[in-house]
Amino acid sequence: MKRINPDTGKVFIGGDPRPKGDVQDGKVFYQYMLHRVLKTGYFYEKWIASSSKEKLKLARAEVRQRQRLLKAKLERENPSILVYELNPETGKKYIKGDVVDGMYFMAYQNHVLEDGVTVPSRWATFKSMHSYHMSKAIYNIKTRTKKRGETLDPRVTKDYLDSIFPKDYMCPVFGYKMEWGEDDGKLNSPSVDRIDNSKGYVYGNLLWMSRRANMTKGNHKLEDIKKVIEFLEKNNYKG
Repeated sequence: MKRINPDTGKVFIGGDPRPKGDVQDGKVFYQYMLHRVLKTGYFYEKWIASSSKEKLKLARAEVRQRQRLLKAKLERENPSILVYELNPETGKKYIKGDVVDGMYFMAYQNHVLEDGVTVPSRWATFKSMHSYHMSKAIYNIKTRTKKRGETLDPRVTKDYLDSIFPKDYMCPVFGYKMEWGEDDGKLNSPSVDRIDNSKGYVYGNLLWMSRRANMTKGNHKLEDIKKVIEFLEKNNYKG
């Protein structure tokens, strides 16, 4: 059995200092020795000098990897046992973009906590969330450019994407406010695309618009879009 850290009420994790009730020797927790059990019934604990940063880093990485593997296993074999923080207004899981006390829900993390069943949530301030989406957008552009066999324009950076983002968050096509949300389900979520589809993701050819506008525009040429509009108007389309 793992001894609980009396200062946190949870099991020890790599880097935890000695709890107040222990003899203070300046060491920090490294790991439980699961093959050695003390007379008290607790696993033997290994503590190391706080200067051993690389060992601590490795220990934390090993713990996190075990937590990731455990979550993946439970998702496959017994998903109902996993515990998620739920939205009190809906009684369901949070979705990306939900706001609580000024904090924005980003995602449920890919590991479980020390109890082996609780999946932690990741929240961010508006500024951090915006920065995250700028980084994600530049990553997606790099991926698409590589698939097209092209070289990324060095002027297309995270800062550049941020500089062309509408400061009022208004979609330039439909005129409503855009909101960061669930990538595959929120049509008013911001999306970056090429102005001229015949050109690549190059400086001066990128524009932010809502996902709905981007999907409507697609990869069509202006002439094709005009023809569709003319056809719909001619046939009194009311959709």
